[in-house]
This record gives sequence, C-alpha cells and structure tokens, in this order.
Amino acid sequence: DVSDEAFKNCINLKTVSLAAVNNVGKQAFYGCTKLEEVNFKSTVNTIGDYAFTNCKKLKKLIVPDSVVYIGRNLIDNCQAIEEIKVPYFGAVETKNETLGYLFGQSKYQNQENQN
Repeated sequence: DVSDEAFKNCINLKTVSLAAVNNVGKQAFYGCTKLEEVNFKSTVNTIGDYAFTNCKKLKKLIVPDSVVYIGRNLIDNCQAIEEIKVPYFGAVETKNETLGYLFGQSKYQNQENQN
C-alpha cells in the first residue's frame, strides 16, 4: 500500500508505477508538482481523498477497473490533465456532484448562467 501522505510534496517526482499496491492513501501524492503520469496495475482497490491534488503537471490518469472507491478531490488543481479514465466516481452525496467530486468542486455550476 501507499500510506497517507507518503509522497506528499515530493516536487521532483515525475512518474509513478504502482504495482502490487491495493490502496493509495489520502494525500499520497498531494503537491507533487512535477508528476506527469501515474501507471496503476489492476490490483488497486481504493484511492484516498486528495490523492493527486495539486499535481499541476499531471497529464494522464488511467484508473483501473479494479478500483471500487475514489476519494474526494482526486485531481483538484491538476491543470495539465489531457486524459483521464475512471471506472467509478466515488461516494457522493447528491447526483449533481459526481464530476465535481473528483475535480474539487462541491457543486455543479453551469458557467453559462453565471453573471
């Protein structure tokens, strides 16, 4: 397993390959500002809250189908995301929060209606 805050703020980490890992803890890679790619193997079951928040150069995140729980704000403030695949959106309180739950928004906001 990758424990809570295991690599938090490791600013020189660029690529991560997670083999033989069942769980990724809360804030495990939080603030790894140079992290560009994460490779999961199909053994991962859970990804904790804020696991990749503030990974500003993260371009690609492919979450395997084995994952049954994704925590809050998975990729909040990941400004370089080009590709993302998630089989499951995590536990949410209302149906309007599904995508916001991953991206760090507490509620869906229609930008066209904002004045």
